[in-house]
Amino acid sequence: MKKKRKKKPSEVNIGGLVGYSKGGRIKNSHSSGKIKIIRQSENINAGGLVGKAENTEIKDSSSSVVIETTGLKVWSIGSFFVLILGVIILIVYTIKTNLPWWQCILMIVSGQSLLLIIGVFILRYTGKLSETSFIHLISLALNKQFNIRDIVKLILKR
Repeated sequence: MKKKRKKKPSEVNIGGLVGYSKGGRIKNSHSSGKIKIIRQSENINAGGLVGKAENTEIKDSSSSVVIETTGLKVWSIGSFFVLILGVIILIVYTIKTNLPWWQCILMIVSGQSLLLIIGVFILRYTGKLSETSFIHLISLALNKQFNIRDIVKLILKR
């Protein structure tokens, strides 16, 4: 006789006080603390008091819960490395063909700028780059007035 596997929940509800409330009443309540979500899922409902509520009355209540998400989605890392490979192939193709020197330089600088912009978006998406550094790096990449030392300083600064 085979054992039936339990299905993984299609939805995860996390709250400082209640994960899921359906038709309840929350009154004079306070929650505090930290919720750290490590697992990546498309169906995570998280809140300081209640993760998900339906027909629920919340009155005179507050929360000082910090919600933090960590982890990377594999597709974002994988697509970035595929793009790097594509840019490397483009650079090699550019060098191997008999294009004028200014077109070769334009292709290389454009490819590096594109990689920088996508890398910056991934770092910002994962929370490893502050908003100020994010805006500064994007402006440097778009203006093509960047050097490696400035970029490394900004990334290490976070």
